[in-house]
Amino acid sequence: LNRFEDAVQTFYQAIKLNSSYAEVYFNLAQTLRKLKRTEEAISSYEKAIRINPKYAKAFLYKALAFKNLGNFKESISAAKQALSIQPDYGIAHRLLTSMSTYSDKISFI
Repeated sequence: LNRFEDAVQTFYQAIKLNSSYAEVYFNLAQTLRKLKRTEEAISSYEKAIRINPKYAKAFLYKALAFKNLGNFKESISAAKQALSIQPDYGIAHRLLTSMSTYSDKISFI
């Protein structure tokens, strides 16, 4: 756990040095997600996406984070955005397929 907390601090230091590097925000988000700080992770994925709107991987992991929170509508939306950027993104296709198991919980599928 301390290694992940240390990594979070290192990513924040890197952002202070260069806040226009999408991959740092993505890596920060991944670390926050592992620490179960999902809302913070989503915010970092969104910052990565603002810097690089074609960052399909950030959209995918944002979708997974929303799914973990039970926000299926946002999860599906983010997964679809990942696929609009990278149509052959197998993991995003699998996520959307898995979301069909939640169709009784969300009315728009």
